[in-house]
Amino acid sequence: MRKVSYKLKQYFLRRRKRIERKRSTRIPNIKTSQITRLKTPEVLNLSDNFEESVEFFSQIRNISDQKFTHFNINFKTLKEISASAALVLAAEMDRIKHIRGGRKGLKVLDFNKWDNDIKILLRDMGMYKLLNIANIKESFLHLY
Repeated sequence: MRKVSYKLKQYFLRRRKRIERKRSTRIPNIKTSQITRLKTPEVLNLSDNFEESVEFFSQIRNISDQKFTHFNINFKTLKEISASAALVLAAEMDRIKHIRGGRKGLKVLDFNKWDNDIKILLRDMGMYKLLNIANIKESFLHLY
């Protein structure tokens, strides 16, 4: 049997370290019971409904800081949103996308059950394109 050269040993050591790093950064399989569900207040407004709105945004920020915590936000309960709150919401979602390395973008659940005024406001602000939301029909994004 032939002796392994020094360069080949170094190559195998580097390869092993790279594989171990990849294994340690993988997200484990998540069960539906491990997903945190956030519910939006009915009115998301920073001037009229300040305390509930700030509490909601702080919940998003606290959960997003935890690296392996998965969460869903239920927008079906949202009935009214101000432009300032929509801007803060878009900023928080963009922050989550950058922290977690979301190159694919975020997913929207039950989009057809959202309030139409809210969908249109968020579209007009450019939130869907900013966040690269994958499962919204292109025809909705280009309507004016």
